[in-house]
Amino acid sequence: MTKSPRQWSIILLLTLIGAISAAYLIPAFAAGRPVAPLDDAYITFQYARQIARGHPYQYNDGDPPTTGMTSPLFGFLMAGVYLLGFAGERIVAIALGSGVLWLALIAWLTYRLASHLIDEDASRWWPLAAAGLVILTGSVQWGCFNGMETGLFTVLTLAALDAFLAGQIGPCALWLGLTGLTRPEGLILAGVLWATFLVTSLLRSRSAKKQLFGKTQNPALAASRKMKDTAGVWGAIQWKQSLLLSAAVLAGFIPSLVNWTLTGATAAAGLQAKAWWLNVPAYPEEIARSILLSYRHVILGHLLGWEANWRWFVPPGMLILSLLGWVWLGLRRRWAALAVTLSWFLLGTFSTATLITSTWHMGRYQVPFAPLALALALVGLSALSQWTSRWWRVALLGLMALFLLASSAYSTLHSARVYRRSVSTMTRQQLPIADWLRENLPPDTRVGVHDTGSLRYLGRRPTYDLIGLT
Repeated sequence: MTKSPRQWSIILLLTLIGAISAAYLIPAFAAGRPVAPLDDAYITFQYARQIARGHPYQYNDGDPPTTGMTSPLFGFLMAGVYLLGFAGERIVAIALGSGVLWLALIAWLTYRLASHLIDEDASRWWPLAAAGLVILTGSVQWGCFNGMETGLFTVLTLAALDAFLAGQIGPCALWLGLTGLTRPEGLILAGVLWATFLVTSLLRSRSAKKQLFGKTQNPALAASRKMKDTAGVWGAIQWKQSLLLSAAVLAGFIPSLVNWTLTGATAAAGLQAKAWWLNVPAYPEEIARSILLSYRHVILGHLLGWEANWRWFVPPGMLILSLLGWVWLGLRRRWAALAVTLSWFLLGTFSTATLITSTWHMGRYQVPFAPLALALALVGLSALSQWTSRWWRVALLGLMALFLLASSAYSTLHSARVYRRSVSTMTRQQLPIADWLRENLPPDTRVGVHDTGSLRYLGRRPTYDLIGLT
């Protein structure tokens, strides 16, 4: 049976996912043992092991509870994997191998998100192009295969946006609740979607009232209708859906509540160690300046490519096309989609700039926003395609699309090279030290460490964290 072009494109995307997955997993397993590229990943594995052993939030046996597990959902998920028999370094293999699933889901959800945002009369190839570009984006690949919660969080944020734009508030609330349990930034997305839902419900009610009653010259009748309108506005809010979204927002506060109960501080240990605004001593002007400079680097360096020095986070200049996509949504009066995507992008990326480490680890904190920006860039390109008719404009549009494709492919090569180097560093440095600690020190010896993840998890000796992440 002859396959359609659409089926062939899906096969191509799946093949691409397989090839890219191999490019990351082969070096991760090349040393004869699974090796995560980041020491921070092993912090979660240690907390997961402690959860499985019945000591949640206790990094070392007998120590007071600590809040170094920034992603509770991912930590408990890994604890479940541990209880299923994937103990020791097998849990590392599961965390790395799950990157294949995260990359496939991100591509699929980016396709769905682009389908919601791009006009129905535009070519249906644009969403497929968005999926292909996100698969080829090196920063997204890194986020999927770094052994941490980055891939899971990106999937959950895209799933929440997809469900909201599709009008499926129940599933949206579920995904939102899980995002808040996965990363602190999930609370921002939950708040954005909750506020957008409330405002659009109120505006929809007012519009319906105007169409139904029109204008009247009778003051008494107008006053009566105003009272009815006020009651009708609140009655128009779909309370069941509003309560579901409110519950999702409240779920985002659970990690902070747990942190406060255990330690007296709402912020996780990692946030206390990394946040500009928790600097001691506190100099407000310097803190604000540092955050703004960090945000400038996030936007101009990572997302626009202005300061990237050929280490592209996303295709350089792509954010300009994303901006065009947002303008197009405004021109088409897609106010809810515009408010949700733009607010989440701006507030979410700004929240990452409050961290001293905001652009570390291949920009893993900004990875969840890359698929959204790519989808909006394709919205911008589709808008340009509808405005262009002359052959030279069409050719220019084709060159722009080709540049996006080529620069995305280049980012794959760069990201894979950095990934191999990071795995090699872990293999030659942290892991041999961890093995030495396990084989040579008495079990009750406490070791002062800088990188506390692998040395504690694989070294199996209690540690004293000099940085304060755990």
